[in-house]
Amino acid sequence: MCKETAMFLKEQPVYLGKCEDYTAGEIEALLRDALATLGFEEKVRGEQVVIKPNLVRKMAPELGGTTHPVMLDVLIRLLLEMGAQSVLVAESPGGVYSPGALSSVYTGCGIAAVVKQAGGNLNYDCSYGTLSCPDGEKTKNFQVITPILKARVAINLCKLKSHGMMMLSAGAKNLFGTIPGVMKFEMHARFPDSGDFAGMLADLNAALARERSVLTVCDGIVGMEGNGPTGGNPRRMGVVLVSENPFNLDLAAQQLLSMKEDAPLTAEGIRRGYCPANAQELDFPAYRPEQLAVKDFKMPDTERTSTLQKVLTVHNGRYARFFEPRPKIGRDCRGCLECVRSCPKKTIEVVTDKKGRKRARIVHDGCIKCYCCQELCPFGCVKIEKNPLISLVSRL
Repeated sequence: MCKETAMFLKEQPVYLGKCEDYTAGEIEALLRDALATLGFEEKVRGEQVVIKPNLVRKMAPELGGTTHPVMLDVLIRLLLEMGAQSVLVAESPGGVYSPGALSSVYTGCGIAAVVKQAGGNLNYDCSYGTLSCPDGEKTKNFQVITPILKARVAINLCKLKSHGMMMLSAGAKNLFGTIPGVMKFEMHARFPDSGDFAGMLADLNAALARERSVLTVCDGIVGMEGNGPTGGNPRRMGVVLVSENPFNLDLAAQQLLSMKEDAPLTAEGIRRGYCPANAQELDFPAYRPEQLAVKDFKMPDTERTSTLQKVLTVHNGRYARFFEPRPKIGRDCRGCLECVRSCPKKTIEVVTDKKGRKRARIVHDGCIKCYCCQELCPFGCVKIEKNPLISLVSRL
């Protein structure tokens, strides 16, 4: 991305609004004011707008891990009222990218009927194409789902959540879902290091913003804390963030949650000049993060605490793998083997217990700690195992 574009992005304001629950009228008033304040309603008129929600897997909306149906309902109606020619909801969840899989996720997340009633359409076209990224630092092209590839105006409708690998899942991270199906696992395998993975995501965000207008709307009314993006606990935060710069939005979200360290993706955005180094430099036309601060937000068990950071530097990080938290499949494994199919490095094996039941087991020597297994387990059987020595030292 050229310096001029980066500076333009840095100047984009972040609209932070207060919204206590999923009351349609309250959400509509907030979004209407946000789009007018940011001048985005003019970009919608006459366009075929694509909404990219967060539907990582089939999951009830009250659990806080997927896009809430009311957010979609209000947004679709508002976009059509503002003159959008049509509104298409398009997502690529984890796993197989097929019409049947999409239908299951749309229904399981409670959005299928809502989208139709609001006047929008659901995408079932599972084709994809190449998105060029000539200035990319980690990769020069991406495979991206067709609706996003063709869109001139897109809404990045994300959730405010913690994330096992990336610490924060908000604006910039949500666009990883534009990569089709199991190709996301391939990207994890190519970029196993969290810093390199963040660099790849920064390339993707820059490439998507090059030829289309992308507005990020982040639902933090009820998000997720702890072992997100799917294995944590619902957390009512009562906020919605809106910006054309997902890195500015994520930086604001960090301050809102009082995060002690920059998330890898935010740190990459700062390094590249896509956002300021401090949220205090951002323009907030409504509320500021300190006014709506979320107290005691619980980070994932994979968070690198100060104690762990110190231990990881011993002998130049030679023993880092031993001390870092790692995923572990519990005894309550139901043998669905979704984790086996979703593992980028194929390090999860199938074993048979004494009763003849199939179970999954992680071979940790090859594990890259991407936590796809935890994210996509439909029964929450994958936990985060901390090194007991680190836990003891932290308590002392």
